[in-house]
Amino acid sequence: TQLFPDVISAQDKMDFAYSLQVHLTKIVISILKKNKHLFKAKHFSTSGGVFLNCLLNQQIRQSELFKTYDFFPVADDNGTALGAAQATQMFNSSHKMKKLESLYLGPDIAPIDETLFKNYHFKKINEFKEVAQLLADGKVIAWVQGRMEFGHRSLGNRSILGDPRQKSMKDLINEKVKFREQYRPFAPSLLVERLEDFYECDTNLKAEYPFMIETLNAKALTKKIAPAIVHEDGTSRVQTVSPKDNPTFYQLIAEFNQLTGCPILLNTSFNINGMPIVLSVEDALDCFSKTKLDYLVIEDYLLWK
Repeated sequence: TQLFPDVISAQDKMDFAYSLQVHLTKIVISILKKNKHLFKAKHFSTSGGVFLNCLLNQQIRQSELFKTYDFFPVADDNGTALGAAQATQMFNSSHKMKKLESLYLGPDIAPIDETLFKNYHFKKINEFKEVAQLLADGKVIAWVQGRMEFGHRSLGNRSILGDPRQKSMKDLINEKVKFREQYRPFAPSLLVERLEDFYECDTNLKAEYPFMIETLNAKALTKKIAPAIVHEDGTSRVQTVSPKDNPTFYQLIAEFNQLTGCPILLNTSFNINGMPIVLSVEDALDCFSKTKLDYLVIEDYLLWK
């Protein structure tokens, strides 16, 4: 691309990316078929960076090669270290392995010092209806609550949020906030009880997708009322939100739904392209100052410039 900028078109790049995706899927499915035959496997569990490819994970599940599927949500080169920690638990009779139900395992927000807000307007809020109204009005809001997520995905504690009903919201956030390519997609954070209304899935097998590690096919309703979170191929990288897993984030989405009839928020990680996700109050304020974000919510504080 750098050597021949006038020869390789944007369509060429998209075709090449599509070809890579198709061949990656063929190769992985072929390996899985071989190993299923060799080991008579009925269950599939995985980690490793290739399985951050959410579309691949969807196609593995749809292959129906196995009875159950478990895509570890922190899928990267830390797999060996995480596996060693899990093995230690497995072989220690005093510990019993538990199902991973939450990734809110990082540091919590330190007690807030209001002097840090001296360069901004701010106020304390008692409920999130005002924030939901700002989102419904098209504002882009950074959202910082409680303990940080472990892994690659912002799951409603270190997030940038927007109104998915506006198709232009994706381009707006990519250009003015994330400073990255226009094609980069965003995820829907959806009230868990509304999953079947908006996505094609077999809820007899799995009724929740809390970790943003698989794509699902969007229904026509989703494409109509929340176009900003539907990919070009008609899929979305879904996060279901339950009152058990994240009651504060669930409350915000529920308030947005009350105002708009849309039980979905556009969700992306709170960071600038190339930078890590924000951790602390200081990180959040620094990122807020460097972008065209409209508002910042830190726990029960609402800030604006």
